[in-house]
Amino acid sequence: MDFLKFVIEENKGFFNKEYSIKDDTGREVVKVESKSVSAVQKMLFHFIDFPGLNYRIQRESFFSSKFQIFNGDVEEAVIAKEFSFSGSNFIVNSRSYGKISVKGDMMKSNYTFSVGENEIARISRARVLAFNDSYGVALDSEWDYGIILAIVVIIDLVKDLESG
Repeated sequence: MDFLKFVIEENKGFFNKEYSIKDDTGREVVKVESKSVSAVQKMLFHFIDFPGLNYRIQRESFFSSKFQIFNGDVEEAVIAKEFSFSGSNFIVNSRSYGKISVKGDMMKSNYTFSVGENEIARISRARVLAFNDSYGVALDSEWDYGIILAIVVIIDLVKDLESG
């Protein structure tokens, strides 16, 4: 199985939050920018290699930890955090891939993505004691990296919402 590798770097601004996503050669492949003061109400993904493909991440409501990923007006996926004593789990209902299970530890920011019994991606936090978060992502090359990278950004948003 071939894996694609990415690095996601968070850049916290005073009124906004942006992410830079680079491949394993250091080339930026996705630019993520916030479009609201809250930085979690709406974010836009600009895919550098695919100019016509732009994802929009939207939080369902101010009090919700459920997020939606849109491609234009088409809902690509819905991500919700599951309650769990054993870790931080998310369920993703994807239009293209069905149910994606994300299991991990929010404090350590290590997660495994699975479809059924098949692991499709892993993420781990690269910098623990830093103002801005950074994540390493390895995913099966047969999968759409856009959806997986958007889910990683959402996990980081939820982590920040829960930590205040």
